[in-house]
Amino acid sequence: METIFAEKATENLNAAKLLLENEMFNASASRAYYAAFFAGVRALEHAGFSVEEISHKRLQAMFNRELIHRRKIYPRRFRSKLLDMIDIRIDADYKNMNVSKKRAFTQVKNASEFVRTILRETNYAK
Repeated sequence: METIFAEKATENLNAAKLLLENEMFNASASRAYYAAFFAGVRALEHAGFSVEEISHKRLQAMFNRELIHRRKIYPRRFRSKLLDMIDIRIDADYKNMNVSKKRAFTQVKNASEFVRTILRETNYAK
């Protein structure tokens, strides 16, 4: 039984886009990361892995090891996507700095590609 992670990915991506349009760059970057995170959870779940209470670090490791290297379901260019995006999310949420418009735009663009690819591969249609 698959859960609602695809819906969470889509909702967070839509929020990231709206926040970007409204020049809320920190919030946009954070929501974009979570869109990718939930898409990654969806991918692992779809492949048969347990995703209950999965950590950010475990998701990154399992996604790369199992879905990119072993099963070759996703392209190699996705290896660093989650890691790069979490770095920007940490800047947006925890550091004494603001995420620039350019970084927020790149974050949303990367999350969009990641989410779109995973939802297509996992046959999510809504």
